[in-house]
Amino acid sequence: MTMQNRKNRAMEREPVVETTGPQGIEIEHLNLELGGKRLLDDVSLHIEAGKVTGLAGESGSGKSLTSYSILQLYPEGSSVSGKIMFAGRNLLVLDTEEITEVRGRQIAFVFQDPSSSFHPMISILGQMTDHMRYHLHMNRQQAAERAQELLDMVEIPDPHGALHKYPHQFSGGQLQRIAIASALACNPKVIIADEPTTALDVTVQAGILQLLRDLCDRLGTTIILVTHDLGVMSALADNVAVMREGHIVEFGTRYQVLREPKHPYTRSLIDALPMNMGGFDDE
Repeated sequence: MTMQNRKNRAMEREPVVETTGPQGIEIEHLNLELGGKRLLDDVSLHIEAGKVTGLAGESGSGKSLTSYSILQLYPEGSSVSGKIMFAGRNLLVLDTEEITEVRGRQIAFVFQDPSSSFHPMISILGQMTDHMRYHLHMNRQQAAERAQELLDMVEIPDPHGALHKYPHQFSGGQLQRIAIASALACNPKVIIADEPTTALDVTVQAGILQLLRDLCDRLGTTIILVTHDLGVMSALADNVAVMREGHIVEFGTRYQVLREPKHPYTRSLIDALPMNMGGFDDE
């Protein structure tokens, strides 16, 4: 389907969700099976509007699969039940065109490896403006101006010049900032960040985490942060859910989970951190 045809179809369709103010997500009794194995088991989670909610756990705990399920990005052949409610609609039952309207427009994704988020042969301008033109029906100039504003917001030097560069011309930290700018392009209500700092060094990691925190505080963006690192949670999350083997074993505020954990698994994760847990607070 051509860009113009897609645009015409999008304009003919009633928008899936057009909302004002922060929006949260309610995951209710989410189950996911693949190949006869249950990978998510009765997952229920309140994603508070305008806050950062962390999904923590070891590899294979189900945290990434839970976040991907919000946009129906689970593996082909999966059997899924339950509800994921956003703006009054169950995202799990939307058809392909409806969920495509939600992706990027209302809920955006920031992936773990910034280099894999971009096509190496297309300029940053081309990659940032395509979905703005599709979702927001902007012309080229409007989309380019919006892209430049976003790069300035995430503190990319010389935003105008950066638009005409290619991904290999940026550092990993800069690319992750550009990926976050791209996620913000259509003013989404929710950003899902899947291990957004794992591939970055400690100094750059701190800057990305501060950027996400600022976006939440300034724009009221609801952020779902997926990470195995409770140290990252302590720097960013308002609420934390701990997952193990497809279950949520603990949920609460950052202070409750990191300072007063109730589940032995949470305590084991905290004890494995090479840092003083006394530094965590509820500020």
